[in-house]
Amino acid sequence: MGRSILAVFLGWAASLFIIVAVEAAGHRLFPLPAGADIWNETALRSAGPEIPAAALLLVVLGWAGGALGGGFLTGRLVQRAQVGHALLVALVVLGFAVWTMVTVPHPVWMWVASILLVPAAGWLGGRLALKADRTYHGSQEGGQDGRP
Repeated sequence: MGRSILAVFLGWAASLFIIVAVEAAGHRLFPLPAGADIWNETALRSAGPEIPAAALLLVVLGWAGGALGGGFLTGRLVQRAQVGHALLVALVVLGFAVWTMVTVPHPVWMWVASILLVPAAGWLGGRLALKADRTYHGSQEGGQDGRP
């Protein structure tokens, strides 16, 4: 149980790193409108309509990328139920995404995209971790199919 908790925590931390990196790139590509401040909810709400859709798309891709990368790391760290553990990380990421969208209104398409993409990305991260685990253990035993 301790390994599962640690793996999910580390996967979540990795997802945060990925999300922050993608959002930082997005802010460099699409600076916030004048007067917008990410730490001032009122100023951010008023600037919302001026934020380009491409910048918002990068946010959703950051959330999905975080769920994918965090899910993959979590899946690689645990020795069982890789996909389930990865989905747990994706649900945490989705929870924070929903909290963000509730706190500062976002377009409906972001809600739909996030609810569909974030869990799917976490699932994919878990599947990729499972495949990587099988490939690694298969090569340790003589071949990918496990035969010497």
